[in-house]
Amino acid sequence: MPINRSLSRNSKRIALGLCTILCATSVAHAQKVATRDLLDQYKNHDPALEQSLRQTFTADALTKGAAAAGERGEFIWAVESASQPQLQVGTVATTMAPMSALKVGGLWVYQGSLPMGTAYRYQWLVNGKVFGGANDLAVYGLNSYAQPGVPTGKVSDKLVLESHVYPGMTANVWYWTPAQYDGSTPLPVQIWGDGQFYVEHPADYHVFEALDNLIAQKKIPPMVNVFIQPGMTGEKAMRSIEYDTVDDAYTRYLLEDVLPEIEKHVKIRRDSYSRAMVGESSGGICSFNAAFLKPDKF
Repeated sequence: MPINRSLSRNSKRIALGLCTILCATSVAHAQKVATRDLLDQYKNHDPALEQSLRQTFTADALTKGAAAAGERGEFIWAVESASQPQLQVGTVATTMAPMSALKVGGLWVYQGSLPMGTAYRYQWLVNGKVFGGANDLAVYGLNSYAQPGVPTGKVSDKLVLESHVYPGMTANVWYWTPAQYDGSTPLPVQIWGDGQFYVEHPADYHVFEALDNLIAQKKIPPMVNVFIQPGMTGEKAMRSIEYDTVDDAYTRYLLEDVLPEIEKHVKIRRDSYSRAMVGESSGGICSFNAAFLKPDKF
């Protein structure tokens, strides 16, 4: 009997351990909840709101006062705080009216509307002290959202490319083609550094929607957009080497490794006027290098 009891106790421990692992795995792989759904849950006082917020924002963002999301001017903020914090939102010069607040489990949740087409700052006041926030809360305009009747382009599956310019490096690449592409006319091409951020779904950026709307309005031509994630050589991240090195290596990488692969799937133009690059921070360095060092190509 002692052996049986021991086995029984051990079995319970194993079962509890497996449950903990499975539960943790489930949380780790939980999908972000769409902003529209978060806003609706808030308005309907849905008891699932707390779990939805914890799926959408990291624990770090919630505890540091950096959790905010919006759609079409409607925003929701969440923060983990023992006492009710005060939310301040405004431009550099003005402060908006107070937002409505709701206590949801261990979170304080605020909801309100902001004029579209600009960026705002927000911060929390907790026990009289400024806490968390951000200075670049983007409130996208209508062209950044899907519009009725506007045809939608398509993003490819992920391509994993091996580089010859950077020996041993592999990188993830995606390309987007507009709905207006006829399959035969070469299109202009726009290249995005840190491309993985733009193809996430749901994404913090609204690149696909903006492209669809602006092409339909004939404000920009139909174009191919190529999204390139910085590569890896084994366990070594190559982003700084690719982006920050002031030479023509990254430009050759685009011309010799990336664009030839894209041309296997879609026809693109080769004149420099029809090739553009987008980069943030270090991505701006390699964009400038391409235009400066290879003006006949970019």
